[in-house]
Amino acid sequence: MKSKDIGSLLVGAAIGAGLVWLFTSDDGKEMIAKIKDKVSDLKDEMGNDLKKASNAFEDLKDKI
Repeated sequence: MKSKDIGSLLVGAAIGAGLVWLFTSDDGKEMIAKIKDKVSDLKDEMGNDLKKASNAFEDLKDKI
């Protein structure tokens, strides 16, 4: 993933979180907990994608 793609993803996540905050009926503490969970999930997913990319790069480097 390019850094521009990651930046776009983070901007989209922030906009989405803001829209959810505006249109939700949850109180602030519940909303913060939900957002933290989603951010944690996103962080884990990005970490997994980075590991896959790193492994693919290492495999390619070994072949060359």
